[in-house]
Amino acid sequence: MDIFVSGKTGEGLTELAAFDNALWNLGVGDHNLIHLSSVVPLNTTVKKEAVNYNGQFQGDRIYCVYAEQRTSIPDTTIAAGLGWVMTTEEPSWGLFVEHTGGSKEDVISQIKHSLQSMMEYRTDYTWGEVEYEVASATCIDKPVCAMTLAVYQREAW
Repeated sequence: MDIFVSGKTGEGLTELAAFDNALWNLGVGDHNLIHLSSVVPLNTTVKKEAVNYNGQFQGDRIYCVYAEQRTSIPDTTIAAGLGWVMTTEEPSWGLFVEHTGGSKEDVISQIKHSLQSMMEYRTDYTWGEVEYEVASATCIDKPVCAMTLAVYQREAW
């Protein structure tokens, strides 16, 4: 299985509209998100690559892990990111974490610390390098949303 990770931003007249615009920019406009927790299944490859389901499969379920943050406060910067790490032995599996903050650097630091902690007590495994994707936006005069999404699967009803 492949999991596709990408980060985008959106803006709108309200914070909810900015969130919807971020979903569209992520290629999952008009879909229902089913938020998963933090485990990458066995035999999976995580790819830094966007999906594009816009204009098709309306209403389908998207199984995903995501981080998102919104603001309507002018001159405020927000960031949202996902980090992941995979085991090095086959069949590999891994862990996702999601964080938000006031800058990309803050989010990256949180991601690294969380995954480091999570790997420490999973001593039966050898872990690869931590990877991450972070989106960031600054509110100028319209609400904004920063969102990073990991798409596991799309499924019809």
